[in-house]
This record gives sequence, C-alpha cells and structure tokens, in this order.
Amino acid sequence: DMLWADLGFTADGYWSDYCRAAVVGGPSHRQIDRQRRIAEATAAGVAMCRPGVAIADIAREVRRTSEHLGLAGLGFGRLGHGIGLNATEPPSVVEHDPTILESGMVITIEPAATYDDGLYCAEQIVVVGDQPELLSVESSELRAI
Repeated sequence: DMLWADLGFTADGYWSDYCRAAVVGGPSHRQIDRQRRIAEATAAGVAMCRPGVAIADIAREVRRTSEHLGLAGLGFGRLGHGIGLNATEPPSVVEHDPTILESGMVITIEPAATYDDGLYCAEQIVVVGDQPELLSVESSELRAI
C-alpha cells in the first residue's frame, strides 16, 4: 500500500504545493525505478524554469524526457501550475500555454504517471536568474513506513 501526501499550506497569504510518498513495508524495486524516472523527468522541467523560457517548452521537455525514460503517457493533462495567492493558478504547464516565465514567478512541475501502484512527483520553484530556486528540497525518493 502506498501513502501519498500532497500538501499545501499558506504563509502570509501565499500557498505552497508539495508531494511525497511512502510505501507500507517499503517500496519494490519496480516502484523505486519508476519513481527515479518520474523524478528525472520532473528535474528536466525544473532545470528549464528561468526567466524568458516558455511554459509550453517546459511541458514539451517533461513529456519528451518521460517518453525517453519509458514512462507511458503522463496523466492529469497538465504537468504543473502557477501558485501564489491560490493553491493553483495560471499558468498551466501544458504545451498550449503561451506564458513566458518572468523572474519572481512561482510554479510547480508535477508530472504524474498512472500505473497500478501510482507515481507522482511535485516540485515548487521560484523563477530567478540562471538557476531556478527549488523550494521543495526534501528528496522525492519513496520512503518505507
């Protein structure tokens, strides 16, 4: 059995979005491998979160990386979203969103692959300078409980 924690809290009126998972008794080798691959696809999107980059290009890169890593179709349509005064707000990380990232924006990159045992990774990023600032710093490795 898996335990998924998709959490959000507010600080001074601003939202967060954070997801991590654990497996009762410990994850299988298959689950560990799948989680590593979804985290790698997520990281490909996170690395692109810089001012001047199109949201659509980030979505395309996350999907391309996922397919390259052998993850069959990503579920839920979008691969992340803006976050701020609401838990989810524009832009949506999808191939048809024309938004260009600007310094100071906060977004999530959170692809999901739907399998019998699930897969999910969510990272929250502040768009700044040449390197995005990752707010969700805890490892996305599956934990044993």
